[in-house]
Amino acid sequence: MTTMRQTIAAALQAELGFPFVDGRLEGAQNMNLGCTFPIGIEEGDENVATETLTVAVRLFQKRIDVTDPEHPFNPRYLEDWAERAQQAMIAIQTSAGPWFIRPVAVAYDMDQQGVEITVTGWGWNGCDP
Repeated sequence: MTTMRQTIAAALQAELGFPFVDGRLEGAQNMNLGCTFPIGIEEGDENVATETLTVAVRLFQKRIDVTDPEHPFNPRYLEDWAERAQQAMIAIQTSAGPWFIRPVAVAYDMDQQGVEITVTGWGWNGCDP
């Protein structure tokens, strides 16, 4: 899990040009910032010798105060980051630790000025003898 998460963070830091931290950030900061954290590990449905690893990636834009209701927060940077992040993860999908990884969901949070990408990896079950 750690290798997968840190490999993703390094690839996204290189692609997006801002720092990443380990752990879960809850909202926009005083700078563009990303984070990765584990969601969980599950045994494979069809084969107990496999496992599914799930990691969250969060990307937060530097906090922008929005006071004019006619000019709400513009999500264009978040949309661009999400697309670039997905492409960067596809480029490392077979070298991030498990057999392969895939970004499987993207959720935008306009209130927190961020985006969360759920990434799933598949590999051998470390608990199977």
